[in-house]
Amino acid sequence: MISCLLPLSGCLPRESIEDISLVQIVGYDYEDGDLIRGTIVVPHFSKVEEGTGVTEETLTTTAHSTKQIHTKLQAKASKPISVGTLKVALYSEELAKKGVGTIIDSMARDPRIGRNIFLAITQGETEEILNAGKSKKETTGKFISGLIEQNSATNYPRTNLHEFLYTHFGVGRDGFLPYIKLNDRDEIELDGIAFFDDGKFVYKVPYDKSYTFTLMKENFKEATQEVKFKNNYIVVESIGSKVRYVLEGDKNNPEFTIQIKMTGIINDAPTLSLEMTPDKLRQMEKTIKKFNETEALKMIKDFQEHNIDPLGLGSILRNRTTGFDIKKWDDMYPDIPIKVEVDMQILEVGTTA
Repeated sequence: MISCLLPLSGCLPRESIEDISLVQIVGYDYEDGDLIRGTIVVPHFSKVEEGTGVTEETLTTTAHSTKQIHTKLQAKASKPISVGTLKVALYSEELAKKGVGTIIDSMARDPRIGRNIFLAITQGETEEILNAGKSKKETTGKFISGLIEQNSATNYPRTNLHEFLYTHFGVGRDGFLPYIKLNDRDEIELDGIAFFDDGKFVYKVPYDKSYTFTLMKENFKEATQEVKFKNNYIVVESIGSKVRYVLEGDKNNPEFTIQIKMTGIINDAPTLSLEMTPDKLRQMEKTIKKFNETEALKMIKDFQEHNIDPLGLGSILRNRTTGFDIKKWDDMYPDIPIKVEVDMQILEVGTTA
């Protein structure tokens, strides 16, 4: 039997990348009524000897569902469209405000699409973003996925399709996604974090505040932060940060304390001229501690005002108590006491004036 199977193993159909359209990125915009517009970027790989590299074209159509969009796009393509290499899916802010939970769930049910693809919200239409990306030296899908991935390794929270679905369908937590825009020079850049309530985009924090959210959301090793100290600015490079949630009280009167332990170095202080004595270091630690506690509490207050729970405090209460009632939690969440305690330790001082 084994000898019979060996020759059959070489009979599987093979397709060259020159014979199919490998889609790495797709964008969805609100069209009208219950119609959505889908846009894909199709890379065309030239033969090596031609030396022309990769060129891209966009294909666009409208439909009532993402599945129908895919079918209609096939009618416009000269080669079969393959989504097995999909890296990124973009959703316009206008569409996201109406709700993208169903659209994303439909994508997740496609077995050809991996759970680790990136999702993002765009300022303006995704079609405009995708057309701007075609001027890059690499494919648009590779550029935007790299943009999100490399930022998630430092100051930005980790997120992908799998993690968004986990928060979207979970009890006592709300999802978040990267927010992308075109700047004044028509360059694609991360502009912040988009937060959701029941699959609808409701709130955004700017990119320079993403460090604060990441600090409260997850443990991380590498990040940088600029903090004002004695009318000057110092750059703090984090080499370790751990977060812990402490629950006090009961399910009817819960109180949370977010404990953050940070270690880092003063990477740069070009405008600061002073002798780095132990007392000065303690002053820096207190300044950094107070700054992060203040910024975190401001952000938490904004979360409570918008009645969104991206930190998953409701999920923590549900897991640590019995008889959890999600409706009761939604009613009490905007008013529950939440404290932030930061323990900052400077291990090393770098460049100063």
